[in-house]
Amino acid sequence: MDGIALGKKNYSLLRDVLESIGCQITFVQFLVVILAEQGEWFIVEGNVTENSERITLRHKYGEKWSYFLKSYILGAYETGLALDGTCRLHPK
Repeated sequence: MDGIALGKKNYSLLRDVLESIGCQITFVQFLVVILAEQGEWFIVEGNVTENSERITLRHKYGEKWSYFLKSYILGAYETGLALDGTCRLHPK
């Protein structure tokens, strides 16, 4: 399964599980709370709000991880979430 399909599947599953117990999660919460804080996949730089147009993510896992993250996050985004912007990869 590729990153896009995995992102779509995991985010949809998480939303379904949370909705079944009366909770909701936004795309930004998914990135910040689930992937960054709980999963430790990356660090979110700066203060991020639901209205943020840009979110900067940093990690120490290399270029292949950057490409996976890009596809995974795009997959989650494509599930119809309300984040107005684009996902661009800027590896350093």
